[in-house]
Amino acid sequence: RLVTELREQALACRPPEGWGSGFLAGELLGPQDTEEALRKQLTKSLKRLADQAGSADERGDLLDAAYAVRPAPAGLRELVRGRRRTE
Repeated sequence: RLVTELREQALACRPPEGWGSGFLAGELLGPQDTEEALRKQLTKSLKRLADQAGSADERGDLLDAAYAVRPAPAGLRELVRGRRRTE
């Protein structure tokens, strides 16, 4: 639960331009100083907590929270652009 709390606070307090050279990349906050990477880490934490929930209500609340912070899926344009870059 502590890891989830830290990730929630990091997302809430993250400056729009990121933390810059002070960012602690790694297992806790993610590999990159991006909002998307942090959202992925937080989503993972919330889903793990949901798996350990003591009741169906608690599990549902945690899954709702996980899906609320999940990064937005890439649109078709982003997928096509990404594919062109890798070809």
